[in-house]
Amino acid sequence: MKYNEWEVKTYSGEAVLALCRAGYSQLAAAALCSRGCLTPEDALAFLSAGEEQFHDPFLLRDMDKAVRRIRRALDTGEKIAVYGDYDVDGITSTCLMVKSLRDLGGLCEYYIPARIEEGYGMNKCAVDRLSKQGVGLIVTVDCGITAFEEIAYAQSLGIDTVITDHHKCRGDLPDAAAVINPFQPDDGYPFKALAGVGVAFKLICALAGREAAMEHIDLVALGTVADVMPLTGENRAIVRTGLDMMLNAPRPGVRSLIREAGLRGGSITAADIAFSLSPRINAAGRMEQVHTATELFLTSDEGTADCLARNLSRMNRERQTIENEILSQARTMLSDRSKGGAIVLSSENWHHGVIGIVSSKLAERYRCRVFLISLLDGIGKASCRSFRGQSVIAAIEAAAEYVEEYGGHEMAAGFTIKQENIRAFAEIVEKYALEHRSEDEAGCRLTIDGVIGDTEQLSLENISGLDVLQPFGHGNPPPVFCIENVEVSNLFRVGAQKDHIKMTVSKNGVSCGGIFFGETPVSAQVCRGDTVDIAFVPKINEFRGVRTPQMQIMDIRPCSAERETMEKENKLFQALENGELTASQARELLPQREDFSAVWRCVCAQSEEEYITGLWKLAAQTGRTSPGKTLVCLRVFSEVGLVELQELGRLLKIKILPVEGKVDLDGSGLLTRLSQAAASRGVRRKGI
Repeated sequence: MKYNEWEVKTYSGEAVLALCRAGYSQLAAAALCSRGCLTPEDALAFLSAGEEQFHDPFLLRDMDKAVRRIRRALDTGEKIAVYGDYDVDGITSTCLMVKSLRDLGGLCEYYIPARIEEGYGMNKCAVDRLSKQGVGLIVTVDCGITAFEEIAYAQSLGIDTVITDHHKCRGDLPDAAAVINPFQPDDGYPFKALAGVGVAFKLICALAGREAAMEHIDLVALGTVADVMPLTGENRAIVRTGLDMMLNAPRPGVRSLIREAGLRGGSITAADIAFSLSPRINAAGRMEQVHTATELFLTSDEGTADCLARNLSRMNRERQTIENEILSQARTMLSDRSKGGAIVLSSENWHHGVIGIVSSKLAERYRCRVFLISLLDGIGKASCRSFRGQSVIAAIEAAAEYVEEYGGHEMAAGFTIKQENIRAFAEIVEKYALEHRSEDEAGCRLTIDGVIGDTEQLSLENISGLDVLQPFGHGNPPPVFCIENVEVSNLFRVGAQKDHIKMTVSKNGVSCGGIFFGETPVSAQVCRGDTVDIAFVPKINEFRGVRTPQMQIMDIRPCSAERETMEKENKLFQALENGELTASQARELLPQREDFSAVWRCVCAQSEEEYITGLWKLAAQTGRTSPGKTLVCLRVFSEVGLVELQELGRLLKIKILPVEGKVDLDGSGLLTRLSQAAASRGVRRKGI
């Protein structure tokens, strides 16, 4: 299992029926109930993405000050510089602000720092450059809330600053002309979860009116999804409206990017932004060519946009190559890793712009916090990622004495550190992770929106009905359902690296296909013929014009009967290892001659000399032995040299070994211990 626990949401069948009567599909009704929408009125309020979700921008503290200062610059022809960031949120924020101010007649340029040379946020060298260019007003987007010294320095040069940011404030605020941030003290804005581009959008709403600001809602949607903001409330309205604009009336740069990403058909989803568009935009900042992305969204020329979009795809391919090299090196460094609570790795050969992606992949693979550090001249820059609910920023704070500076949130963070402090830092975060292991494991829980009885419920109409809950993303994940006691009737590995599983499952004579990304049969602990429970997101697969239901598998676990037996027999084996096995317990595990014969026949019946099977499946094939006795038989066979046995969780890798002559099973130490334990109460094994 990928998850420690499946949490199945509970709600009344009457509530589901009420929503079905209101026009929702059965799956959509269940998903809505899971999200707390138990009446049609609740559902309508949750799903609403209309204008009523767009709050008054002047509810943001200092908005009136920001508008006055910017209008003064516009009226007097004062030169304005938009100071942004190199990720998708920062790039879209920059383009939104620059385009809007230019549309209002402003003399406006932009500045985005180089990721590696300058790092995140404002710096004094950049302020000097802007001063020499005659800038009188800086408007920050997606940054600035912690730039105390830089803003004071700009003020000493006669430059005012208007801050728009969405990152958490630390104590006092910078002495700026205005600070727009929903997280600042005494801010009355009702929706706090805006992206940086969302905050910039609210400023343009106040400055130019909502109608003018809505011309750039596609950029706001891009940045909101890419920055993994919760897709609820105002963000839901932003993204739904932005997706509609991207589909029907996109700016040249967005149109070219969609084409370059190979997105076709009559819809664009938040997932398309997250997995197809965002990586290309982010590649510009990671590869130190951020202006390629900004100019893509600022240009009005189709040909220029096509050329820039192609360049972004090229950079993304380069980024992928570097990423794979770093990932391979990191996995090699972890090859002898004993299971721990955190991963801290460093190298002088790692590209700082790419290690964040590698951190994410390692966190998912090893199910823990990951801290990757790129070293240059004795100074390390780290990108850190968390695994499902494990706070990475809290771990950094526990070791704050060893870092120079840091920032971020629960799921992602960064810091700088002196090379000589890395070992001490690693020890502290490892200790922190171990001390908080119970909390971390509690966070590794898969929420199930509902249980379906059979695959017949996965009709095209029922699955299509889930679209009413779009857009899916953080805060509004795709609904996950569970089906229990299905048989895996077919299973094989797919993908260039054979790192995905394609399978067919059946129940009550009805079959459905499924895909499990990033898993192999061994890692997923599944094989053909198993009876399992599957957690999945219902999808519609379209191939050559044919649409069929498909499960996008999230997790697989043994069926309840197998789980109960496994739990019981694991306790028996643990008692055996500890020398605490009672006679009655030994009797449950001690095979008789007929048991050994049945297991051996099943092993020899396989066409392959070496094969993988499930313990539960093999026990069923014998027609007589329990899983526990079957495993004892196999371990005995291994001890006496009949087979080579690898226990891979609930799976077994068995290889028949060549032997000469008759093998005496009584030479097995395991069999001797079990026989002695059973004989202590007068129970004896029949001879073989």
